[in-house]
Amino acid sequence: MTAPHIFFKWVPEWLRIPLLFVLYFVSLGFNGVYIGNTSEVFSGLGVYIEPYFAAYNAIYIGMGIGFMIHGRLGARFSVKEMLLMGFIVQLLTNIICGISPYPEVTMLSCLILGFGKAAAVKEFFAAWVLVWHGKGDRVVAYPFVFAFALSGSFFISWWMTSLAYMYNWSYAYVYIIMGLLASLLLVVIFVEDQPLRRKIPLYQMDWTGILLMTGFFMLISYVSTYGQVEDWFNSSSICIATSLIPVTGFAFLLREATVKRPVFDLSFFRVKQFIPGLLLLMIAGLYIPTSIQLLFSQKALKFELLRSYELNLYMIPGFIAGAVSAHMWYKYRRTHHVLIYAGMSAFILYNILLYQTVTSSNGTQDFWLPGIIRGFGMVLIFISLGLYTTEVFGKEVSIKATGMMLIVRSFVSRSIAQGVLNYMLYAGSVKHLVRQANGIDITDRNRWQAGHHPQDYLSFIQQQAYLAATKELTGIIVIIGVSTMLVLALIHIVAKKTPAAEQPA
Repeated sequence: MTAPHIFFKWVPEWLRIPLLFVLYFVSLGFNGVYIGNTSEVFSGLGVYIEPYFAAYNAIYIGMGIGFMIHGRLGARFSVKEMLLMGFIVQLLTNIICGISPYPEVTMLSCLILGFGKAAAVKEFFAAWVLVWHGKGDRVVAYPFVFAFALSGSFFISWWMTSLAYMYNWSYAYVYIIMGLLASLLLVVIFVEDQPLRRKIPLYQMDWTGILLMTGFFMLISYVSTYGQVEDWFNSSSICIATSLIPVTGFAFLLREATVKRPVFDLSFFRVKQFIPGLLLLMIAGLYIPTSIQLLFSQKALKFELLRSYELNLYMIPGFIAGAVSAHMWYKYRRTHHVLIYAGMSAFILYNILLYQTVTSSNGTQDFWLPGIIRGFGMVLIFISLGLYTTEVFGKEVSIKATGMMLIVRSFVSRSIAQGVLNYMLYAGSVKHLVRQANGIDITDRNRWQAGHHPQDYLSFIQQQAYLAATKELTGIIVIIGVSTMLVLALIHIVAKKTPAAEQPA
């Protein structure tokens, strides 16, 4: 392993890899909003939790669009300037998120943070690709980079939750700011400034297209996040936002089709594997959210939030195992399809295990095996679908396709799936609660002979209702997963048997 030459020549080789590791970890893992401590934030500020979910979505919207414009920014600024810009933006926006009592300000800060994060992450990703493969083959490096990203993300989320519980949610940002300041100092000291031979001015950037794309995805985020709170289409604001989504989407497509230098080239949608890859990522979004396990551990098992987020750490060994498996698979240039099926199978197995172990007596020791299997499946799906979707693009063009893939994978599919799953859990628990309540005669004295208080019994039937709803939902997810795999297998078999000349272009 040899670190790329982004550092000064006087920096020893043994120090370059650890520096790259620390800087990449900070740039990728430090966000403005952390789902684990949002309960402390909204309870401390006395506001709704939905703006912080929307702020979390805004990070990936900004990051995806930042990837799309990175090629233009990279032609104007050097690597060191991009890294400094990325860390400075992350530092300032994290300070705002840590002190602002206004959720709207936090949401806007997270959107800007995503743009800054993309500037730093892209440069470090390119450096890591060269570390793993001297010729820059991202197929070899992708498994390890992705496992590192997922492991760091879940670890940081748990760490921020623990800091919020031990101290205060705002104090947790002190550690984030200290880490960003240290990283900024490391970039200033160790990264060499390599000026560009020719700088392309930014006035040719399609700023209108950037604003239209940002507005389009932020409107989707608003509707998916606030829909349940605002009572969906009984709310005038939801109706207005919903009607503006196709308007901004059409305006963006029209703009990109006519402008000379578009933010996102619409010809990508004519590439054979791009749309199927995005659709598969949308389907995989059904298995990405941790809301079922999180809500089950809190509402049924009565775990505190910190303990619930500790369960996600069981996925880290699965991430590592999946990354090693994917690396060995791609080392011999095998097809993506087997890894896609393996990842889907792991997700289905995870839900089967969750279905069988959903009881009121579960402890943390019952989640280690499902967690490892879920982590294994998640990293396989992300790696295989990521490479499947973008492998046909050139090195310079693939970053734009990666930006759209990131938005679909980390925002659109996850937020839609999470909203649907949360609603189904809520509706299912209410349905089962009504069924159990109809069979109870609370005036029957024989029911309370054991000395239990009526309120304890009511809590018990609420717990049983949530257990039944969780079992029902995991069963539905298993059926959908098996059906999806059968359809994909059928499509693959038909495509194999169809002669190449008969297949549509």
